[in-house]
Amino acid sequence: MAIEYAVPHTAASDMMTLKEIASLLQETDHGKSVTTLKTWIKDRQIHTERRGRRKVTYVSYSRILEVHRDVVVAELAAEGD
Repeated sequence: MAIEYAVPHTAASDMMTLKEIASLLQETDHGKSVTTLKTWIKDRQIHTERRGRRKVTYVSYSRILEVHRDVVVAELAAEGD
């Protein structure tokens, strides 16, 4: 039987802070800043959660990786033109 609907919530283990994600992306040849991540989140209406007393923003790491992939592919294609 096929899945009938997508689960709208991200697994808790996939949620990371923007700083953590930006730090991991800096290890690639296509690093992005926290500001850029915030822009992606806003433009694509990506779900975030505010946690803790300091209300740190958490977002799905896998969702950001998908956006990062799409952006890098577009940037590389633009360079090739």
